[in-house]
Amino acid sequence: MSGRAILTILNGGRMSRFWLIGLGNAAVGLGLNHSFIEADEILRGIQADPNAVAGEINKILVRRRIGMVISYAMNGVTLLPVDPDWPGGHRSFFEVRGITQCNFWADHPQWVADKHALRPEYQAPFRSGNQHHFLKSQAHAQEIGRVLGWPNCHAVGCGADTKLLGPRPEVTQDYDLIAIYGNDQRLADWLLPFLEQDDPDPMAINNLVAQQVRQKLTALWEKDAAPELRPILQAWSERAIELKLANPHIALARHFGRLTDEFPMACWWLAAMYPTYFRAAEILYAFRSWQRHFYLAYLSKYFRVGLFGGKWSHVGPPEDSAANGRWVEFAQIPQFVARGKVSLDIVAGWDEEGLTAKTFEIGACGTAMIHNECVGLEEAFEPGKEVESFRTPRQARDTVQRLLDEPDRRAQMAQACRARILQEHTWGNRLQQIIQKTGQELDAFR
Repeated sequence: MSGRAILTILNGGRMSRFWLIGLGNAAVGLGLNHSFIEADEILRGIQADPNAVAGEINKILVRRRIGMVISYAMNGVTLLPVDPDWPGGHRSFFEVRGITQCNFWADHPQWVADKHALRPEYQAPFRSGNQHHFLKSQAHAQEIGRVLGWPNCHAVGCGADTKLLGPRPEVTQDYDLIAIYGNDQRLADWLLPFLEQDDPDPMAINNLVAQQVRQKLTALWEKDAAPELRPILQAWSERAIELKLANPHIALARHFGRLTDEFPMACWWLAAMYPTYFRAAEILYAFRSWQRHFYLAYLSKYFRVGLFGGKWSHVGPPEDSAANGRWVEFAQIPQFVARGKVSLDIVAGWDEEGLTAKTFEIGACGTAMIHNECVGLEEAFEPGKEVESFRTPRQARDTVQRLLDEPDRRAQMAQACRARILQEHTWGNRLQQIIQKTGQELDAFR
């Protein structure tokens, strides 16, 4: 071994684990020195003898010449002992050993694992200069850096493991449209009248959302803020609602400067009271969070829709119980994607900008994809050639119908999208970006 090595801490997640495996295997494919270590083994060891575990990991760091650690979300910081007695306050295990740590936040810090990363005792370790935080979009990286004060927040998207995810031409396309989403979210009663419309207007829906958001923000200020602050926070709410109504696909973080200029006291207070800020941001997610299941329910009126990973309470043919509540394991993604002539991807409300891993996974599987309007989509794929986007339910419906009517175009679009994945959106591409953004060179790990 001539250079330093990368250590990836593998967690037990049902999806995120495979993203880390993809990064680790990409390191090997790039000719880099790399090792895996299992997070569950570390946890079991800590329960038995924390000092012995720390000693064993120290030996690994020295023996394998570890110069970088990659972990999912907060695992690499909170998993191992955090030293509260080190000069300057709490310090993380790898920081005091001078090792660059890369925290891959495909699930954002403000909500993952019941907001565990927002706990006060972890702010000092997360603010370490040795920590690098990778989020799916520039807006969310900016938000974490500005509100939480974490340095080294970077925008690096998810990727696809193109060796595991690929076309399955032997699978019968028994659905016009497929989607893969977990859980079963019943449509709210107030949305049902829109479902009966031929051309539902997202602005009309969001005008009703605005009333709900206003009420929830008012309740938040009454709970968390002193009475003298509530009027300016209410004014902040009205402006934030106005901005989100005008551009629901633009992240709240994009409006920091404008909101701070107009409401400096409110923004200063929210930055200091960051748990309250993130609760307010979560309430504002509502302008997009209705889309995923509403669009599926609307489209199922016109097409044979397969929703895998969740139940069939309001989407798809009720007699089809093939995927009723059954989780779609990572290795099964290609065969389920292949069952659709067209695939649908809609980002969740909390992903205000950026693309989910599912976007790249669908693209790698070689099925034509439609996607809701999202910041980052046109930067990742060529519109109309590699993916189709839509703004309204009727646009989504018309787009699906055109693709069903043009099988040759569907095939060309699927091939072009997979080609773009292979060229720009593999985990190898992402690992190179991660290393570059830490200020290091690939050759340092060869």
